[in-house]
Amino acid sequence: MSSDSSLFGNVLPGYPGAAKIGDESPKDATGFDTRLIVPIVVVLSFIAVINTLQAFYVFFSGDHSITNFVRFLVSNLFYSWYFIIPALAVRRLSTTVSLTRKTLLSWVSIHLSTLIVLTVVHQVTSLLVDRIVLGSRQSETVFSVLFNNPAIWGDFVVYVLFLLGFYMIAYRRRIQENEVKYSRLETELVKARLHELRNRIHPQFLLNTLGEVSSLVHRKRDKEANRVLSLLSDFLRITVYDNDREFTFVEEEVGFLDNFIAIESARFGNKLEVSRRIDHNALKATAPNFILQPIVEELVLRNLDSSGEPCEIRIEVMKEEDSINIAIKGRKKGGDSAVRRESAGEGIFDITRARLEQLYPGENEFSEGFDAEGWRIVQMRFPCRTSATISDSDGGVSG
Repeated sequence: MSSDSSLFGNVLPGYPGAAKIGDESPKDATGFDTRLIVPIVVVLSFIAVINTLQAFYVFFSGDHSITNFVRFLVSNLFYSWYFIIPALAVRRLSTTVSLTRKTLLSWVSIHLSTLIVLTVVHQVTSLLVDRIVLGSRQSETVFSVLFNNPAIWGDFVVYVLFLLGFYMIAYRRRIQENEVKYSRLETELVKARLHELRNRIHPQFLLNTLGEVSSLVHRKRDKEANRVLSLLSDFLRITVYDNDREFTFVEEEVGFLDNFIAIESARFGNKLEVSRRIDHNALKATAPNFILQPIVEELVLRNLDSSGEPCEIRIEVMKEEDSINIAIKGRKKGGDSAVRRESAGEGIFDITRARLEQLYPGENEFSEGFDAEGWRIVQMRFPCRTSATISDSDGGVSG
């Protein structure tokens, strides 16, 4: 049986032996995603080409030569590609400068000062490039470029668009990361609840079985005592070493259940009547590990141990089309309806329902209740899947 520290360490960060969610190395949140550069460059280049065609063929009245067109294109490409620098700056600031009510003033100050510096540098260098490449704008001064230039508002608009875009990307990424963490925590919680319930039931089962062995030895029924010990050894071996496997084969699950029933039959004798109906076509399908035994144990516990009266258990495992259908029934012999008032056992039913939904989301059914004859019926359905290999390392099915 796995220890509590290793079990709950996966769920509770502060618990001894705790492990952090996810084994992968953390990514640098401040780094610029290189996948964003390509679309940004493509868009900026497209804008530069449009501006060049418009300026060269509509507003330019000089020589329409290839040389002049290349000069116009170089000027516009420089003007457009410069916006990659604000993109890098905004990306960096959007991940390093938090935005809260307490930091709103400093957040606005940082972005505003960055915007002003980038705009001044952009406009001044564009003026110098135009003078060198085009030989134009000789009469313009830095003052007129900064304070009498309508194009300067383009820098403000582009900066704000980058700012909104990167904050939306960061927000979406945080949502996705939280969804992954929530899904993992939910999975670990279901496993933890199953382990906790199993740890609570097995000691009682173990003590009762050892008590029966002691009784058999005292009555000098050594062969029966050895048989029960052998069954108990197999039961504990499977419980300990297969405890962390998420899936198994239906055949193995039924075999493990038969082992448990044999032990219980040795304890209760003719007070426990078990009938089975197993479809051989279902034996090679995969099933969640320990999906049958806890439910049967619960029905035995509630219908037999509580009163000492004879108990009936019926188990049916069938393959129908592409699904495995399981029905488990239990009642006091004679159909005593008093069992209806018992609320115990809801824990294992809730856990089983949650496990099926976690393993087969939207592809499973689980129900439990009573019929008119006093049977407590547990029914479940999940997809019929086959596999050549059951993986012990990752808790899943491969093949």
